[in-house]
Amino acid sequence: MKEQNNQQQPSVAEETAKTTEQASAVKPEYIPKYTVKKIKETDGFQFKELSYREVVFEDMVAAQRISGQSEGNQFNLAIIALTCVFDGKTAAYEDLQKLKWGDFLELRSLLTGCDWMGSEEQLSYSLGKLGLI
Repeated sequence: MKEQNNQQQPSVAEETAKTTEQASAVKPEYIPKYTVKKIKETDGFQFKELSYREVVFEDMVAAQRISGQSEGNQFNLAIIALTCVFDGKTAAYEDLQKLKWGDFLELRSLLTGCDWMGSEEQLSYSLGKLGLI
């Protein structure tokens, strides 16, 4: 006859609790993929007051001549240089290349009526073409 083992086997719940307790005692070492350091605070092109006028076709032709492009960020920067007055003074295209990115996006949106996503009309048209609305 086999001898009966008087020891009771732990329940599944007890085993799970023990395993969970052991796992939480071990803290994984965090190894970042990269380190982020702010190297230098940039002054950028700063202004307190802005005046601007509506963009006309002539501005677009001139911006293409200045930037060498008919669209894109350099073109938009040239439009900003042609139509904006900063603190009562015009700014050269070259000076505006030090404009902070957030300021550039705001000015571009202000002058073109489009933000990152484009105008509401463009968005509606695109969504309609895709059959999403």
